[in-house]
Amino acid sequence: MGLLITGIVLFFGIHLLPAFVGPRQRLVDMLGEAGYKTAFSLTSAIGFVFMLYGWRDVPHDPVFDPPAFSLLFSKVVMLPAFILLVAAYVPSNIRRLVGHPMIISVLLWALVHVLANGDRASLILFGAFLLWSIFDWASVVRRQTERPAPASRRNDLIVVAVGVAVYIVVYRLHGRFFAPLG
Repeated sequence: MGLLITGIVLFFGIHLLPAFVGPRQRLVDMLGEAGYKTAFSLTSAIGFVFMLYGWRDVPHDPVFDPPAFSLLFSKVVMLPAFILLVAAYVPSNIRRLVGHPMIISVLLWALVHVLANGDRASLILFGAFLLWSIFDWASVVRRQTERPAPASRRNDLIVVAVGVAVYIVVYRLHGRFFAPLG
């Protein structure tokens, strides 16, 4: 359990830093922009690896039985989650309208996994992502000053097509790399 919690603290601790402009700026002043980004990336990566190994090693004792609708719900909700994930990286009207597609994507992914997995380890891991995404979304919306300019419809089609393709690949490989669906 210690490795999972340490990973959560490292990963989300560093990801919460941008919400606090003063402490973030002090680190940038000390390390420089490149040094800050390097420290951010390394801390994130170490935290992520700790979370994965920690989640694997924590007993998956049942806390609740997932609701009967959770499998269908996850199949439906993960499609827009993947489209939004792609929209975070491609200038598109989807990104312009949603504002923060990656945060919403993580929120949907975490919500689906909290509902679909009723075990303690999954609730800790995915619950942490869910809480972070809610906090981060509220924080980013509060700091947002302007929306991106309109983008081409071609990019919208690319975002949807790539999002659907990623969804299909993850759906087919989920059981091999993560856990069986259902």
